[in-house]
Amino acid sequence: MNIGLFGGTFNPVHTCHLTVADQVRQLMSLDRILFIPAGVPPFKAASLAPAADRLEMVKLAVEPYPWAEVSTIEIDRQGTSYSIDTVTALRRERPENAFYFLIGADAFADIVSWRDYRRLLTLCEFVVINRPNRSFLSLRELPLLSHEEPSRLQALDRGEVTQERVGLTAGGRIWLVYLPPCPVSSTQVRSAIQEGRPAETLLPESVRSYILRQGLYRAVGR
Repeated sequence: MNIGLFGGTFNPVHTCHLTVADQVRQLMSLDRILFIPAGVPPFKAASLAPAADRLEMVKLAVEPYPWAEVSTIEIDRQGTSYSIDTVTALRRERPENAFYFLIGADAFADIVSWRDYRRLLTLCEFVVINRPNRSFLSLRELPLLSHEEPSRLQALDRGEVTQERVGLTAGGRIWLVYLPPCPVSSTQVRSAIQEGRPAETLLPESVRSYILRQGLYRAVGR
């Protein structure tokens, strides 16, 4: 079984998380997408809701989708949530599966700062997704990518092709995937809630109702 690993703080999970997951699933012919809410992220997140609430929101969001699954592996584990630990554990638990690590191009640009990133790149296939603040062409600056033909990456940035497999200097390859831009972000959702603006189009209704019931992301004094 081919499984996409979709990790993050999901603070909160929103409609574009679901859209991106489904689009990658179809484009890469994945059987399932495993949503993995971070317990304690390595990099401090602003206005981070409790892990139990973020987990519950992800469960509510993916409930209608038979291809989606939620893992508590990072929330259950004590200490900081490092991807190398998560992927190592999943490979041990599910040796029959092939894993595809979903990551935005902006996050991938910082991967050299991740714990044991070189080994991580060998444990699963990386699927790098376009982001508005980071072009595929700019990834040529990374020392770990082989020198790809610029025209191929420019075609990806323009959306003329949807995927390319490019090489790594240490061996192996990663996937670069172009998806139609999705304008929703967790920061945008939190701001809308803090300012009392409508968030119906940004969130699954089940998640929006949960946030209201629990009083999450409200500005102090509201």
